[in-house]
Amino acid sequence: MLLAIAVLCTPASPEPLKRIGDRGAMLYLLHCSGCHGRTGRGVPASGVPRFDCLFLNILHHPEGKKYAVNVAGVRNADLSDAEISEVMNHLANAFCTPPRSSEPAVFWPELIAELRDEGLDAVQLRKRIEMDLKATGLDYPAYPW
Repeated sequence: MLLAIAVLCTPASPEPLKRIGDRGAMLYLLHCSGCHGRTGRGVPASGVPRFDCLFLNILHHPEGKKYAVNVAGVRNADLSDAEISEVMNHLANAFCTPPRSSEPAVFWPELIAELRDEGLDAVQLRKRIEMDLKATGLDYPAYPW
């Protein structure tokens, strides 16, 4: 039975795992790829963003980390602060070409705990970040809402 589960859960293309090969990549596959896809392409027309270099662009904003930690997918994931930091660091390195795996970790468990804000309106924050990033020339996808 475990062999069958392993075969079914093995990605057809191991590219994200091959590039990073860390626990954050595995957590991403288990908890995030259902919406964002194995390769991080998302479904932008449905409000599920892509993760090419977009995630790094968001992190350029002063409130970018707060936004990233408080989106619905992260809020609703059954992950510890340590696991969330591993996924976030994976996102900061995995889908951008060339990969930026030599950059230091941008998230750590204590920061995740500090940034969590159950009352935050992530959609309004995203709209502010989008306006600011577009004004500076950084890429940000259009959202349907």
